[in-house]
Amino acid sequence: MTRTEGGFLVTDDGREILSGAPPVGEQGGVPVDAAGARAVVLQNFTNIDPGAGVPGTADIAATQADLSGHKVDANAHPQIQARITQNTQDLINHQGDPNAHPQIGAHVSQVASDLAVHAGDQAAHNIAGQLSAYVPNSQRDVALGVPTLDETGKLRAAQMPATGSTPSATDTVQGVIRLTGDLTGTADDPQVVGLAERLVAANNLADLLDIVQSRQNLGLGTAATLDAPASGNAAASQVVLGNDTRLTATGAGYAPLVSPALTGTPTVPTAPADTNTGQAASTAYVIGQAGTTAPPGPGTAAAGTSTRWARQDHVHPADASKAPLASPTFTGTPAAPTPTTGDVSTKVATTAFVDNTLTAGNFITSSNLDQAIYLTQAQWAATTPQAGVVYLVPVATTTPTQSTVLTDNFNRTLTGVWTDATNHADTGQDWTAVTAGGTTTIAVNGSSGTIAHGTTGSGRIMYVPLNLTTQVATGRFSYDQVPTAGSYVYSILLRYVTGAFYRVKVTLNPTTTAMSLAVEKQSTNTGGTLTTVPGATLTLTGTTYAAAAQYYLKGDIAPHPTTAGTSTIRVKLWANGAGEPADPMIDTTDNDAALQAAAGVGVYSVATGTAAPLPTLSQHDFAVAGS
Repeated sequence: MTRTEGGFLVTDDGREILSGAPPVGEQGGVPVDAAGARAVVLQNFTNIDPGAGVPGTADIAATQADLSGHKVDANAHPQIQARITQNTQDLINHQGDPNAHPQIGAHVSQVASDLAVHAGDQAAHNIAGQLSAYVPNSQRDVALGVPTLDETGKLRAAQMPATGSTPSATDTVQGVIRLTGDLTGTADDPQVVGLAERLVAANNLADLLDIVQSRQNLGLGTAATLDAPASGNAAASQVVLGNDTRLTATGAGYAPLVSPALTGTPTVPTAPADTNTGQAASTAYVIGQAGTTAPPGPGTAAAGTSTRWARQDHVHPADASKAPLASPTFTGTPAAPTPTTGDVSTKVATTAFVDNTLTAGNFITSSNLDQAIYLTQAQWAATTPQAGVVYLVPVATTTPTQSTVLTDNFNRTLTGVWTDATNHADTGQDWTAVTAGGTTTIAVNGSSGTIAHGTTGSGRIMYVPLNLTTQVATGRFSYDQVPTAGSYVYSILLRYVTGAFYRVKVTLNPTTTAMSLAVEKQSTNTGGTLTTVPGATLTLTGTTYAAAAQYYLKGDIAPHPTTAGTSTIRVKLWANGAGEPADPMIDTTDNDAALQAAAGVGVYSVATGTAAPLPTLSQHDFAVAGS
């Protein structure tokens, strides 16, 4: 069955019949009309319209076959020329339609090629002329696959290769370059977003010294400075410009290159031993430079070249060829400079000095010593000396006469004092009491003055304010106990003023320890503490104390006869009834300037801090002579 549709005769299945007469049968599978002429049946071309959907491959192939079979058929209906032309135009019009079937382009090219082959066949419907009227040469060239340019001189878009079939360009393969990222525009006019703002113009190179302007030129914003890293060096992604101050002396957390003031515990690599350059030295390097060999002995002076240092406690080897400074013992023939004749000092006296002195003073010499005349003091007094004669006379020793200034036999009875307004010493001034620590009680019992010690570490001073430089003080004393622990100390104070004095003392120890003597002093020059005078101690070997035993202690002080500012101090101790020794047991000198003036005399009793039992001192008598 057939019907009319859009001015064309079509079959029931929608195929057009171009012969003008409906087919009544088929010959060889091709529809024919009643006259037996072939009818050209085409697929309805609305099927390739963009709004009509995508035609099937079989339909397009059938259409191509129909066209190819009838385009030059002389028996075909005259309408075939117009339909072929229209079909070709429709195909051309839809070849670039992305909604069309992918094969349509190939079909158009094939139809155009067939038409071109038969275009010269004027007897066969003058197809070429008709086609030219519908298809411009440029379109025909496109249909024939001939590259053509559009009116702007560019390759037509229809002839551009499909991107789906062309690879992307690489460094080794030709292909398509796509515009991505910061690129916009078209292939003909690509654009880079913000390109102008990111370029630094040649006349703006000086802006690199201006961090703000440089950041603006580079599109980094307008911050005054770059952000400093949290620690360490600037990150690789950061730009440090000419005036970036992050790593200068003013940058917090960073040290300047010039004169850095480091804090905390800075460290540096430890240099190899003996390095002698400007490299920073660690503490490990310094300690490692300590010398490890013993220092050399005396020798020729030399600056040396070692880079090692000597430790503070290093010791040089002894040199047996040298004499010590203290008490040297010379051997061989020692020599010394000869002092000037008449020199009186501690300089070494050479043999030349001795001979010069003897000659100048006409003293005895080895040549006339055997001719000397020995005389006693009485003979010398009755002799008239003769020139050139040597007389040997012993020097008379005389003791200056000392006046007795105090005597006290304590033949009175008092409590709390040794003297008062009506009870005095036998001669001289009254006694004054001074507490020297702890608890003590004083009294006079009719035969002696007493000091009773109530606590350990206690002491009591009883003195008479005499104004004497030369003093000879003698006291007879005893203690009622013998110490079993600690000790008792009895002293005579010479040149006593409050806080300053010499004292000659005897220490009474337990029976297992001998008694001892010493000379001590206390003054501003000793810092107010008792100090033993050098060389002024003596242990009384074999002598121990017995309870109530009486002893005499004698202290003698006088200015030195030849050395100003120095005093001679002598000490004697003897038991009652034994008699005074001829020679002092201690004979010493001292030059403490604070103790060379005239002052008083006293006695001083002490029970030491561990003394037991606690004793009572009895001062039986006391006498002072002096001037």
